[in-house]
Amino acid sequence: MVELETTVIEENFIGADLAKFGAVIDDEDSYGYIISGNNVVVYECVKGKRVKILTHDAPVVGMNLGFQKLICYLQTGERIWWNLGDYSIELVTKLPINSIEWVYHVRGGTILLEKSATGEYLLYNTEGTNEEELQLLVTLPNKIDHPKNIALGEDYVVYAVHDTLTLVPFEDSKVPRSSIEVVLNFGESVIPDRLKFTELKIVADNLFAAHSLGRIYIWRQVKCAGLGKSNKYFFHAADNSLTFDVSEACNVYVGTAHSHLTKWNFLNEAGGRWQSKEAITHFEAPLKKVSLSVSCKICCVVLEDNSVIFCKTDSMTILGKGRTLLHSQFYPLHTMQVDPLNKDLIITDTRFGSIQWINPVKWQTIKTADIVLENSVARKIYCSDFEAVKSIVYLFTATPSYIVTAEKRSCEIKEVYIKFWRRQVKGKNNLLLQLEDVICVCEDITKITGELEKGAMFEESTLGSNNAHSNAEFLTSNSDGTINVWKGDAQRFGKWRKDTQRYGKWQGTEVVDITSIRGNVFASVHTSELISAHLILWSTTSMKILHFDNSLSQLHTIKWAPTEYQKYLLAGSAEYVGCFNVETLGYNWLVEQKGLFVYSDLNSAFAYDDKNILVFDVESGALTEKKNFKNAQSRMVCTLHGESRAYSGLSEEGFSLIKESDCLETNEEDNRIQAPKTAFSKLVEISRLHANKGKNSIVLFDNVRKAKELLNGPVFALAPLTQLAPLFINSCLIKKNVV
Repeated sequence: MVELETTVIEENFIGADLAKFGAVIDDEDSYGYIISGNNVVVYECVKGKRVKILTHDAPVVGMNLGFQKLICYLQTGERIWWNLGDYSIELVTKLPINSIEWVYHVRGGTILLEKSATGEYLLYNTEGTNEEELQLLVTLPNKIDHPKNIALGEDYVVYAVHDTLTLVPFEDSKVPRSSIEVVLNFGESVIPDRLKFTELKIVADNLFAAHSLGRIYIWRQVKCAGLGKSNKYFFHAADNSLTFDVSEACNVYVGTAHSHLTKWNFLNEAGGRWQSKEAITHFEAPLKKVSLSVSCKICCVVLEDNSVIFCKTDSMTILGKGRTLLHSQFYPLHTMQVDPLNKDLIITDTRFGSIQWINPVKWQTIKTADIVLENSVARKIYCSDFEAVKSIVYLFTATPSYIVTAEKRSCEIKEVYIKFWRRQVKGKNNLLLQLEDVICVCEDITKITGELEKGAMFEESTLGSNNAHSNAEFLTSNSDGTINVWKGDAQRFGKWRKDTQRYGKWQGTEVVDITSIRGNVFASVHTSELISAHLILWSTTSMKILHFDNSLSQLHTIKWAPTEYQKYLLAGSAEYVGCFNVETLGYNWLVEQKGLFVYSDLNSAFAYDDKNILVFDVESGALTEKKNFKNAQSRMVCTLHGESRAYSGLSEEGFSLIKESDCLETNEEDNRIQAPKTAFSKLVEISRLHANKGKNSIVLFDNVRKAKELLNGPVFALAPLTQLAPLFINSCLIKKNVV
């Protein structure tokens, strides 16, 4: 095989798994720092803008801020000092430790956690020691499940093993050793082995312990009273496992499986009860991690879909949403396609019921679209395995004029909902969707495809118009091998219907792969236990077979070649890749390559296996380019960014990217996501520009706080409505004042 060298850059998992360690937030500059593998992602909290990505040679396991410096601790035992003025490395030191598993911060300094060869946990103090020696504070047993089950006070540590908490004092500490077992009996309604503590925190000599049942237990004055029953309290924050953080004033911010962030206070006038009076509800996914800033003015929450949201704690309002790539282990991706309307964007499914547009070079989700049109689904209840019914978008296809989706329920109901979305263009925003029709079928739909090129020739103003609508057709294939035609019908109320007169099925075989429609012709690959793989050409006009070919055994992939090669099909089998000519009804060329799949869209075509990308000349079959990923990938696509190409691969760990060296990432705002402006909003914008010329706008939350204070107390003692109403409206709008 010919080796072709090109200057390329490979990037892996940037911005992934942001919930593992939580965020460090600078209150003064309103910047948030979040660990993602070997990187630290820097966000501007108010606008959500991703400012910088700080790259390291090893996984980052902890951070802390101080004096315009960000100190990062690497798993390999190195400590990196970043200058936040110009984001340059000032100092690198190697600590005398084999590896760092976790980093804890207490008033006395920074504590490092090392896991020994025997599995024991060793805690070291980094403050007040030289770099050649660390002070060993305590050794903990190897039966601790996770570093989150360890919490440090000033002179003691508490760890959890299942439902038992143990306090271990440091050397020379006068705190007595103690332990407590919290036994709960709920009969058969829960699984007893799953009742355990999941996360611990110590603030101001108070121990906060999250329980998998949805409770948070509190032990007060631990130094004096230890872990006893007399100083134990709890409140039930949710009905499922949760995550939390605690402020210096011992306010508890709880992220729940029901997509809520709740603020809990201990009120003396409430008879010793914990109460939650404030909350932010209806996040787009369950909360995975909650982190508070040093002054506790800003709270950063990371959702299960890898979304990052910054909130203001005093008013419990959202400041900004960080730009991330929405992919996590909770939501495996089913479908990946390059948007035919935006050749630099990839469309995938994301959290339950949504799809997203990804710019792979920027490592960002540009926009999401709610397909299911339902509230976010709660996480499965850990203690009982109860799981709510979810709607999953498991198939879709995108054309320049439409997106067609298929969704099903996570239950025994086998109905599939096919939704037809008309794409709209307003200004530069071409990522808008409008639902046209929903059709429910009792069929196991396995593939959806449409016509990519006819709509691509329309002007922007005609996208989604009746002209495009009346000519639009889509194909679906079922598990029984039936291929159905779905046709746009402007005369019908729903504007879409299945054409019952046009369908195809060949000798009871299964449809292995199917192409898009080109010139009223499409191709499919059929096989069964008794019949070898056949390539079949169909006419969409009559759904009659035009030709079938079985010259290539074990055929599994068939795609139309890019637009400039109208007559060619690209095929992949267990032994060969080749080019089939639909005019001569034969293969132009075959190249012997084992185990290759074929990818092709309107602009690009290549063959690939789990790591290698092979680009062949469509006319001759000559190998023109070769690239390879370091790690195995399950799927690959190619996007165009100006004159450069970028290859994206997807594995269980996340996304990987191979790009040309001149294909650079920028922080510029994507103008395709700008909200469409109405006539009224344009007038308001013009008025503000004239009124606020030369002035800086700041957001004030004073009115929000005053309105809440006026609403406290019994009804008969409240202020008159004429005073409450304006304040209430201002609190809802979060009025902008100019200074």
